[in-house]
Amino acid sequence: MNNFTVSINSVEDYFLNDFPIQKEEVDQVTGRPTFTKNYKVITAVETNLIAIYDVRSQVGKLRLAMNSQHLEVGGVGIPASVNPGLPVFAGLAVEAVEARDTYLLNHQMQRAQWENDRNAGEAAKKFVLSRYEQVYFQSLSHPLTKMKSVTLQTTLDFIKTKWPVEPEEVALQKEKL
Repeated sequence: MNNFTVSINSVEDYFLNDFPIQKEEVDQVTGRPTFTKNYKVITAVETNLIAIYDVRSQVGKLRLAMNSQHLEVGGVGIPASVNPGLPVFAGLAVEAVEARDTYLLNHQMQRAQWENDRNAGEAAKKFVLSRYEQVYFQSLSHPLTKMKSVTLQTTLDFIKTKWPVEPEEVALQKEKL
C-alpha cells in the first residue's frame, strides 16, 4: 500500500499564514457600507484566494468567491469540490491490491481538495466578516448557526447586492481616472 499523505490546511492556517493580505491591512468598514469600501475588502479577499496554490487552477482558489466557469482559459471552469464521503470498496476484489490502492489514493486526494476548499472559503469569509460590524449581516445570519451555513460566495453576493455602486461613487471614480 502507498504511504502517500495529503496535507489539509485548517481555517486558521489559511487565515493567519497563507493570506498575503492580512485583515489589519484592510480598513475596517465603519458606518454604512458603500461600494468603494466594499470594493477594498472584496479585492483583498480575492487577492488572498488567488495566492493559494491549487493544482486544478491557474487562479488559485478564486473560484470560491465567484462563478468559476468564466475564470479558466477557454471558459472551462472547475466544478465545486464535493465531499466524497467514505470510501466504498464494492466491486473491488480483495486480490486487486493495486486497484484498491489507486482508488484509496484518489479518494484521499478528493477528500483533501474538498476540505482545503472548504477551509479556504471559511477563512476568506472570516476575513470579510472581520472587516464589518456584524449588524450588517443579521438578515443573512441564522439564529442558531449564525454565519456557519453561509458560504463565502453568498456573503460576497449579499454585500454586492445590498450596497451596490452609487452614482456619486461612479462620478468620484471617473474623477480619479
